[in-house]
Amino acid sequence: MVRFLGVCTGALALLIPSWGTVRSATGLAERPTHAPASWPLASRAPVPPFLPAHVRTQSRSHLRAPTGPRELVLTFDDGPELTTTPLVLQALDRYGYKAAFFVAGRRLIGKGPGARARRALLAEIVRRGHLVANHTVRHKNLCREPALIDEEIDLNQRILRRVLGQAPKLFRPPFGASCPQLDRALAERQLVSVGWTIDPQDWRVRNPDEVVSYVTRRLTDMDERGVLLLHDTRKPGVRALPTILAWIHRESLKGERGEARPLEVVSPARLLPSRIAEPLGLEPIAEELANNLLLLPSIVTRPR
Repeated sequence: MVRFLGVCTGALALLIPSWGTVRSATGLAERPTHAPASWPLASRAPVPPFLPAHVRTQSRSHLRAPTGPRELVLTFDDGPELTTTPLVLQALDRYGYKAAFFVAGRRLIGKGPGARARRALLAEIVRRGHLVANHTVRHKNLCREPALIDEEIDLNQRILRRVLGQAPKLFRPPFGASCPQLDRALAERQLVSVGWTIDPQDWRVRNPDEVVSYVTRRLTDMDERGVLLLHDTRKPGVRALPTILAWIHRESLKGERGEARPLEVVSPARLLPSRIAEPLGLEPIAEELANNLLLLPSIVTRPR
């Protein structure tokens, strides 16, 4: 394992080409890693056991009654993948929705055309206004293999910084793992651990209709806030996404007409603590990335 870290770290400069220095667009202030108490979980539903510990243990007495609009954050894990992530971007573009993409760094390492195309695709994700976050390099369960915690977090931070010009502030542990060692490591790095409240397990099911049915049912029952977990690498979830987003859009229109409580897709920046979410802007970094990446792979579908 140590050899893996040394080889990958030393080879980063060779494997990931420099695309120009991108200035920081966040103005990030120091902040404790715990997410705001009211987000992502603020409902009367049972607390899912797969949420990070600091979310699972929040006091239930401070949860508000569901009077305002239902708010949903869209998140995608494990990409980018050349055959499926562009379809996700296309579906999001149709409604102007923004999402958080939790990236596995192993997909970005290499000198071949595939790795280069995935790095360009990652830059395109940012160019379209989405948020990129850390999902480790090799998708290991860090609480079962705590010796890998530092390696998996830090190497992926360096990979993403090399590609995008700045490191993420959000982290999602593979398998939703949570343990004291991981919590301490995230606190030391000022990383916010993000869980989820709706998981259709699109990595397991084969029928997209099952994904649609599960997600829409959970959204119907959602009291206030939720975080949807899908994978931009799994065809059932990717194929289900246009139908899910169309359903969400119809629910939003019903809310505007006063026929139902509004359902809104909100920016993934809402997952950040308020002091660093407020100055978070992607336009400057996206503009520079567009200038530095003059030719993106043809598979990346431009918004119409």
